[in-house]
Amino acid sequence: MIDRATTALLAAALLCACGAPPAQGPDTTAADPPATAMLGDAEVTATLVPTAALGAAIASRYGVERRRGQVLVVVALREGGHAVPARVQGRVRDLRGVSQPLEFREVRAGDAPEYVALVRTTPPDTLRVALEIADVSGRRLALEFHRDIGP
Repeated sequence: MIDRATTALLAAALLCACGAPPAQGPDTTAADPPATAMLGDAEVTATLVPTAALGAAIASRYGVERRRGQVLVVVALREGGHAVPARVQGRVRDLRGVSQPLEFREVRAGDAPEYVALVRTTPPDTLRVALEIADVSGRRLALEFHRDIGP
């Protein structure tokens, strides 16, 4: 069962060095807590993590390259302690007003689906994220939040 505390620990683990530190250095200063919302009885969590801050094992798990100026968006849906499938769409807008569509793909850790997308940015920046999440029954949720990305 993955609860809020576990999700927060996952976000912190994403920022831990699980291998050699990236050559360019991380482009964040602290882990932000995940954005959360309820979709019926399910909890939706969304996290943004600069890929330069990921350890090698975590980057490999998500199939991303660690590099400065690239942020990983991770969305998960949990109901009754179990991960459930969803459809995730979204956009991100930076401080300059430049908008990028988010192209999510499913990544599985065991039987738990997570949905990931990459965003290009030039730190420091503030990213405004607008997500639309739908569960298998068709219930929908709009989740909007912002995160600062440090130099």
